[in-house]
Amino acid sequence: MKIFVRIRFVLLVFSFSFSFCGPASAWSQYRGFNVNAAIVTEADFRDMRDFNVNVARLNFNKMPLIKGRAPFDVNEEAVARLDRIVGWANAYRIGVIIDPHTPPGTLRDDTMQPNDAFWKSQEMQDAYLAMWSFLAERYSKTDAVAGYDLLNEPAVPTDLSGKGWKSWNSLAGRLIAAIREKDEHHPIILEPAVGRGRDLRWVNRFDGVSYINLVNYKNIVVSPHFYDPQPFSHQGVLKKFSKSIQYPGFIDGEQWDANKVDSILAPVDRFQKATNVPIFIGEFSASRYAGAASERYLKDLIDAFEKRNWGWAYHVFRAAPVWDPELPDTRDSVSKRSSDSPRMKLLKSYFVKNNKTE
Repeated sequence: MKIFVRIRFVLLVFSFSFSFCGPASAWSQYRGFNVNAAIVTEADFRDMRDFNVNVARLNFNKMPLIKGRAPFDVNEEAVARLDRIVGWANAYRIGVIIDPHTPPGTLRDDTMQPNDAFWKSQEMQDAYLAMWSFLAERYSKTDAVAGYDLLNEPAVPTDLSGKGWKSWNSLAGRLIAAIREKDEHHPIILEPAVGRGRDLRWVNRFDGVSYINLVNYKNIVVSPHFYDPQPFSHQGVLKKFSKSIQYPGFIDGEQWDANKVDSILAPVDRFQKATNVPIFIGEFSASRYAGAASERYLKDLIDAFEKRNWGWAYHVFRAAPVWDPELPDTRDSVSKRSSDSPRMKLLKSYFVKNNKTE
């Protein structure tokens, strides 16, 4: 793996008195935040501990773990940053999920697109595999690492033969095999893809779980993200969505409420019943532009996750004002954070349950 020969620093081997990388079944106990790995601080970890958070999903979208240009070497600065964060995780007893988030050949740094060059480049995919092999070897004995999130929000190329879906299953299988050669211990997180089916119908991440081929993989966690309906959750974030959509309410021709949330999750319910694989909701949120209605929406989502014994991570902690739970649910431009904001109070009412599962 010559792309990694430039690594000069050595990972400190930490001795942990706690473990977050046990059996995948423990994932029902995880309640936490997404954090931006490029800007998160030790103080943020200390505060998350005080909020009873027990897991942080590290998004490396602003500091990719792999460089975006050939020869697609590992990003030494990002790995050094990850080493530092792992140290904080150890100190504050918070498990971290490694989420590279942005592989080479992607049009956006926050999600994937069906026409991303990554899907057509064997060189990029091989380099991404080598990156995971490197990370798995580096953190194989690091218990503060809760798991490895293979690929953030895969969106498969449109192909009427179904080849696009097979491409993600095939790549996922290769990535899992590469990781397991170096690390048989840590859970591997597999996200369902979105894309066009054979009839060109759009398949969302919940229906997409039925396309996952688990083969005989062990210690796997399946992790959909929840932002439906986007006209509500992303109002004021994407220009095409207005800032006046309410929840509960009639959105995109459908009544959205707690019952609708349950119906949306039904494919995942069936998948879990058939496979007995743990589910972890890796991202969910609602724009603060949604006002007080966002609290009702988030409560309905979290209640749905909790009654199913699914773990979850809110998006995002202290990284983007539009999602920041410590800012008021308002359309006003407010920059002062408070741990007693309505949204933070809601989240903390669930985080306190983590004390009962340690």
